[in-house]
Amino acid sequence: MSEPTPFEIASPSIGDGVPPMRPFVVDGLLRRGEICNFIGASKTGKTWMLYHLIAALASGGAWLGRQCTQSRVLLVDNELHPETAKNRMSKVIEAAGIDKATFDERVRVAFVRGRMATLEDVEATLRAAGRGAFDVIALDAFYRFLNGVDENANGEMTGVYNHLDRIAEFSGAAIINVHHSSKGDQSNKATTDVGSGAGAIARATDTHLAFLRHMEEGCVVLRGECRSSARPLAVGLRLNPPFVTVDESLDVDDLWTAKKASKGAKSEISLAEFVETFIDGDCTRGEVVARARGHKVAKNLAERHCSEALRLRICEEVKRPVPRGRPKMVMRKVSPH
Repeated sequence: MSEPTPFEIASPSIGDGVPPMRPFVVDGLLRRGEICNFIGASKTGKTWMLYHLIAALASGGAWLGRQCTQSRVLLVDNELHPETAKNRMSKVIEAAGIDKATFDERVRVAFVRGRMATLEDVEATLRAAGRGAFDVIALDAFYRFLNGVDENANGEMTGVYNHLDRIAEFSGAAIINVHHSSKGDQSNKATTDVGSGAGAIARATDTHLAFLRHMEEGCVVLRGECRSSARPLAVGLRLNPPFVTVDESLDVDDLWTAKKASKGAKSEISLAEFVETFIDGDCTRGEVVARARGHKVAKNLAERHCSEALRLRICEEVKRPVPRGRPKMVMRKVSPH
């Protein structure tokens, strides 16, 4: 056991002025030198969203509506074969309209699948590269760097995050851990409880981003907690790899649960079928949506079909008199001329 080392004690010197906050690499979400957990269940599109984030960082563009500072990025990938990863990256770059030369100049990748790479190896690599070589470091997937450490043991995971802090302090980079969620229903969990493993995994990090499955197929909800900035608003995302888009019409509270899924929520209904089934000239737009939800149509899908029907002039909203009451605006089909 090593000898104890006394801490340095000093005045905070607030009277001399306070230092500026560390600059953001992703506006409102992640600063230089901070640690971020990037968490989601399998098939929630984590890798696609990570590649979009890396592309935005490399180009200085936006990621899910948040501005990124142009950065030098290191991706340490111990999960995908190089061919798979490069094909996905190429598709993301083309979908995002980013110059390939810029991406190649600003991004470096270490493919270490099957090599039992550890955080000690990551640190040695970065020390060889020198301080300031990278602004952001992404570790995908985090669990494969633990090398026998029990992710459910708070003491052991605290040591892991202390090691990550040392790496961040030396390199000056923000570190993104791509991690998996715990099993089971995530809908009622706090954002910081979504990740698999010990509570220290959430408590020891600066930014915790959780991608939660939405009831509508192909959609997820991004929720976050940040230590050095305000809590970000939840965002609904529509996944159509290689495209990832923000969809403000998604109900961010309509998260997938086994119970709701077992009831057979109807996530697919054509616009024509929707209009024929639910729009009868008697109901307001809100009542149409409520009727559709009663027949297991997702709320956001019903709202989108209402908007589309009005935009295409398949339907219209008209004022209808109500006996002994105020008139109401109802939706009715437009008769073909």
